[in-house]
Amino acid sequence: MRPRFPTAPACIPDEAGSCSICADEGRIGEVIAVEGEGLGAVGRVRVDGVEEEVALDLLDDVRLGQRILLHLGFAIGRVEES
Repeated sequence: MRPRFPTAPACIPDEAGSCSICADEGRIGEVIAVEGEGLGAVGRVRVDGVEEEVALDLLDDVRLGQRILLHLGFAIGRVEES
């Protein structure tokens, strides 16, 4: 059975051949500030010595000093110490 509606390909590379969904690498940052709770919460993280702002919507209970995985301006996971 054929799909009723056409679907777009999952990856659409830009002019440089990079896809923001599947070709970007996640980065690890340390949480240095948290503003708000739940949806709309924002954090300041330090990545390789540079501070940046990230959305914390996808993680619960983010705390100062935690290391988190970042992708496209969103915190997407915690990095557990081994």
